[in-house]
Amino acid sequence: MMVWRKVAHIALGCTLLLAFQLYGVAELIRNEPPRGSVFGIVYSERTLAPIPRAFVRLELIESFDERTQPEPAQEEETVQQNRLQGWSDRWWWHEAGDAYPSAWETYADAQGRFQLRGIPAGVYRVYADGKVHSVDYQNPPRIEVKEGARVDAELALRPREPFLDLIHPQAVYYPDEPLRLGIRGFNEDDTLRLTLYRVRYTEPYAPAALYDFLREVRYGWWRREGELTRELERFEPYMNAVWRQQPPIRGRDPEGLFTQYVEVPKQPEGTYLLLVESGSNRRVGLMVVSSVAVVSKVSSEATEFWCTDLRTGQPISGAEVVIYQGQLHGAGDNQRIVYTPLRTGRTNANGLWRFEPITRSPNDDWRGQLVAVQSPRSGELIHWGRIDTALYRSDEARTSEPLHGVIYTERPIYRPGHTVHFKGIARLGRIPNYKTPPPDTPVQISVLNPRDEVIYETRTRLNRMGAFHGSFSTSPEAETGYYRIVARVGAYGEIQQSVPISAYRKPTYRITVKPDRELYLPNETVRVQINTDYYFGMPVPNTQLMYTLYRREKWSWDYYSEGENDYLDWSEEYGDYEGSVYGEIVATGELTTDAAGRATLSLRPSDLLPRGDGNRPRYWDEADITYDYTLEVYALSEGWEGAKGQTRFEIAPSVWQATLRPETEFGEKGRVYRYTVRLTDRRTGQPVQAALRWQAGKQLFAGERVRTEILAEGTVQTNAQGVAEIQFTPEVSGDWEVRLTARDADGNAFTTRHILWIWDDDYQPWWWGRSRDANALEARLNKREFAPGESAELALRTPHRDAVFYITLEGDRLYQSQVVKAQGALTRVRIPISREQIPNAYISVCMVRNKELVQRVLEVKVGERVGMLQVSLQTDKPRYEPGETLTARIQTTDAQGRPTPAELSLAVVDEAIYSIFEDHPASVRAAFYGRRWNAVRTDFSAVWLALQGDKGSVETVRRDFPDTAFWQPTITTDARGQAMVRLKLPDNLTEWRLTAIGHTANTQIGFARAKVKAAKDLMARLRLPMWLLEGDRTEINAIISNDTDQPRAVQVELRAPDGVRTETVNVPAR
Repeated sequence: MMVWRKVAHIALGCTLLLAFQLYGVAELIRNEPPRGSVFGIVYSERTLAPIPRAFVRLELIESFDERTQPEPAQEEETVQQNRLQGWSDRWWWHEAGDAYPSAWETYADAQGRFQLRGIPAGVYRVYADGKVHSVDYQNPPRIEVKEGARVDAELALRPREPFLDLIHPQAVYYPDEPLRLGIRGFNEDDTLRLTLYRVRYTEPYAPAALYDFLREVRYGWWRREGELTRELERFEPYMNAVWRQQPPIRGRDPEGLFTQYVEVPKQPEGTYLLLVESGSNRRVGLMVVSSVAVVSKVSSEATEFWCTDLRTGQPISGAEVVIYQGQLHGAGDNQRIVYTPLRTGRTNANGLWRFEPITRSPNDDWRGQLVAVQSPRSGELIHWGRIDTALYRSDEARTSEPLHGVIYTERPIYRPGHTVHFKGIARLGRIPNYKTPPPDTPVQISVLNPRDEVIYETRTRLNRMGAFHGSFSTSPEAETGYYRIVARVGAYGEIQQSVPISAYRKPTYRITVKPDRELYLPNETVRVQINTDYYFGMPVPNTQLMYTLYRREKWSWDYYSEGENDYLDWSEEYGDYEGSVYGEIVATGELTTDAAGRATLSLRPSDLLPRGDGNRPRYWDEADITYDYTLEVYALSEGWEGAKGQTRFEIAPSVWQATLRPETEFGEKGRVYRYTVRLTDRRTGQPVQAALRWQAGKQLFAGERVRTEILAEGTVQTNAQGVAEIQFTPEVSGDWEVRLTARDADGNAFTTRHILWIWDDDYQPWWWGRSRDANALEARLNKREFAPGESAELALRTPHRDAVFYITLEGDRLYQSQVVKAQGALTRVRIPISREQIPNAYISVCMVRNKELVQRVLEVKVGERVGMLQVSLQTDKPRYEPGETLTARIQTTDAQGRPTPAELSLAVVDEAIYSIFEDHPASVRAAFYGRRWNAVRTDFSAVWLALQGDKGSVETVRRDFPDTAFWQPTITTDARGQAMVRLKLPDNLTEWRLTAIGHTANTQIGFARAKVKAAKDLMARLRLPMWLLEGDRTEINAIISNDTDQPRAVQVELRAPDGVRTETVNVPAR
């Protein structure tokens, strides 16, 4: 009986389950929207041929499912509004900001057929596109899809407007090369009409407007065809038809689009225009037949042209160069530009022609000058273009030396209502021959607000050190933004500086982030100590921290770049500018400080190093790659006060680091080469005594990789200074790799490499003969830093033994140039360096080969210590009471350490200001000796186209809380280079930063910093919320700090509107 009862229960359960399933299926069927299918074909309305791979889109505008009915009236109103604004119906949902409609998309097959199965029943708009066909978007066809039905659709697409395009990336042809050009188009015509015109003229010089027209054709005619017709008619007298042909159009695809190439018979040297016509369309292409290449170096003070053989790069003499200057004539509708020859010359035996700068007049064409180059063999036009060598100079500036100067303020940022103190330094001339303007030169100072409105003006004069200073007060209601201080110095010119004014909230505390070491190995743990404390020293407990960790590869600037430009690292000269590029984010998280304001972050290097290197490029120092990490920590304390801190550390493969310094970077075989080895401990920087193994061998190509065949090896022991020397004598030429390997005290392996060029008459680099390096050019300098009077030794190598190099020394202008023929496999060139190149210059090497300009640019530093003033700044003690007198001693010396008198400014500013906006006193020297970018432009004739609040009070009532405690712009050191300053500190409990910036009459510039704390032995700090609403209840906390050596029992009294509360607390020492 029990068994049957169980069977009955099971049967009942199965029945109920089946019933629920059937009910669910029925509901799904009932709720399923009605569906149908669309099958169709897409074809051309003109040819009736199917269009393969056409795009088809169906947009639902009316659903047969009552639950999803759209509102057609609203839709039609939107469409009408968009039509009135000129918008396409197809994109109405996007332009109007409405939701996207229900749409189904597909592509037709190779026969133009398409299908969309199981789409909801309803009325659809149909859109379709081929390459050159489309539906009428203003009135797209509609189809009705009924439930369970199949709709057969035939979509006839209209052809678009006929067009012609030219495929013509390289316009220069050798005289023995066929003139080939590609044509792509769509029209109903069956033939192309080709006419080749030769551009010639009988006057001494062609009209400059013709050159403009040819230049526009060269870079693609983008104006309308009607304008092209007018221009061709305008210059018809200068165009002689030399060839005509009407080839049939072949190779149309199913839509009628064609692409074919035409070949024009070889022509003599000259400039040609190929007019291509088909139907009503016409395009024109430029063809220059020449064996001459033109390289131009354009600068403001000198411009030079180098003419070479386009194929071999050999210099060509006798090429005529004509410079035209355009000037405006007439007025109004009758105004026109008239070009006249300004300079004419011919290239010398080295292929060079140089001319001096042109002074621009007010009526000159703003686009600069036109240049035209004619072949020395045929006299035909082979190159033209625009250059701008003229200088904008007033009569006043033309007879004076250029003005250089800088304005700086005593701190980097201000609040509305604060007083801005500033100082300026002015000099005349160029690096390094600055001179001081005459004393008492008038200076007109204007201050402009963010809307460029003058809010303050004053007059002052330069002192005997060529400096001036001043100050201006801002209104408490002043608008925030960047203000400009503009100083006009006599008739020499203007200097200016931007100053930010912001309603910032000065932070009351800071975050100190410090790892327990600066270098970690992959098997160690990274531990970072994070402290939050007020600037006067008291901790900030229970602070919420958020951190972000960034990673990037640590680059070494000792290796030569393989790219076209090889620039130097200037980060030290410009100061430590934080926050530019940190790399990729590898970790984030949160922490909370304890009662002492401390927190510890622990990380495993294995979690921080990249996983796998399959996609990472290969470098010579790959085995020893080191990663640099930047940790940023943000804090939010009780009371919603924020702060930010930052630190850096490295993860390296070993503790020891070895460097290889060659005696020279290149040389001949059969001589002794020496390397200085230096072994140091990365953590301490101290030298290491250890045995190292070295190997030297020639690089050989093995398949797609390079291997090194070891030809010399040995072991070397570093001395107490961590220094050793290795030497070997290469007996074969080639690219030699010198490799140093060892293990540190913990057994971690490391490797250091260097590449040495060894050559003789049979020298071949490892990449010799590879087709992709057919025009390879490598350039290397013996060193990268030079003193004036030295010569840079440049080594060049290329697979072309007959190569010719055009070598220039460039910077703010073109200093010098020379043409050098290759001296076998490796060519050495000496380049004199002078004071003109201070602080940096660029050595450019150009080589022309097979219609290509191969260029390498290497940057060098010159006179690194020129203009350097060493400033030291010391205070009599590190900690002061608020209101106490501080004594600072300043010492100024030159780069050699000899005392020198100087004028300095001294600013004492609240350290909290610099957490908002860091200052960069190194920029004062950079204004006079900073890096100069290369102002010389290189062109080639055969180019290819293709923040609110202040601190609280403690004990006695302190009332004076300025952000700037002291500013003195004219402190002068004596003949011993010494000065002493005394100042009374204000009432702030904080840390003060002292910044001294000095300069001498002969423009030596430097700076120094120092920090002191202003604190009391017993301090209290209230922790209050930023705001409260009426009726709120809150907890008020007070933090008591005892900075003495003994514990203290402290009576704390809190006075509030509802009474006085008193409590005694025990505060431990320190």
